[in-house]
Amino acid sequence: MESINDIIPKEYKSRPFLTGTTKVKAPRSIDRYSDNPNTGRGYGVAIETEGDKIATADGFWKAVWADLNERLGVTPDLFERIIGNPDLDIKADPSLSPFIRNELNKGKILEMILILLTPGAKGIWIEGDTGRGKTFVLESIINVNNKYVSLGCTNVRKIITKPYYDMIVEMESANRLHEIIDRSIKGSTFVDDVLYSGIKHATIYNKDKEVIGNILERIHHQYMRGHKMFATANFSFEDIKKMGVISTTISRMKAMFHVFRWEGTQDFREL
Repeated sequence: MESINDIIPKEYKSRPFLTGTTKVKAPRSIDRYSDNPNTGRGYGVAIETEGDKIATADGFWKAVWADLNERLGVTPDLFERIIGNPDLDIKADPSLSPFIRNELNKGKILEMILILLTPGAKGIWIEGDTGRGKTFVLESIINVNNKYVSLGCTNVRKIITKPYYDMIVEMESANRLHEIIDRSIKGSTFVDDVLYSGIKHATIYNKDKEVIGNILERIHHQYMRGHKMFATANFSFEDIKKMGVISTTISRMKAMFHVFRWEGTQDFREL
């Protein structure tokens, strides 16, 4: 094996976490949009507020909407037509966006944002078919969250991202199990594509070792210390239970996540 690409299934080679990108970005001057956490990336001018900076759900949603469209190659001029601008007499036309908002997912992104902004440690688990946009949506939410962290907002916390598949590869290449998991899942973490392609095992020191239980236990360990955890998966908790993961671990997962089923017909790997 000369590179990681030698072992990645063809249908997954375009996944954002494996290629490092979603789409070639168009030249942009996004500065025309506000970075104020209260207004997000809507039209208007950022206003310095007194005291603590607080990210509002409405501002957060606008910023996520901007990030989703920007990653799909939408230019600033087109985005302004999508969201509208009363000052320039431009009426909002969301239908111009390449991001398809399935009716079955209506309100789910805002609900996720409210969960993220709510005190407490219960996080988000998004399940659904391959390529439906689970990772795509959660990445934008985390992008905006981490931007607001850097702006000094007091009601958000930094979230790191670690693809499940990358952990498996690192365990096998380093022949270490717990060290890789502990280093990968620290604080509030987004574990992308849990049980990628149904992989439960890693080959460590030439021995086949089941690792899914260890990974889920580490996620729970961080949750118990007050960290919000995030995950996407092609599998439900019941699916994972059928794979032989012990019931106690599944019960813990159910208690620490708000579960969302992400629906849709659009395959974001093809964009």
